[in-house]
Amino acid sequence: MTALLEWFDERDVRIVELHATGAGEGLYRSLGFARTDEPAMRRTAF
Repeated sequence: MTALLEWFDERDVRIVELHATGAGEGLYRSLGFARTDEPAMRRTAF
């Protein structure tokens, strides 16, 4: 994950969106991610 974030930084990617479970929240917070007010939406086929 750190290599991927470095790759984004090298390419001036300003926003990286991540959808994770609560179990991974501590890890992602330690990597600089923060919760947002915007919920994710998903459509699944029937």
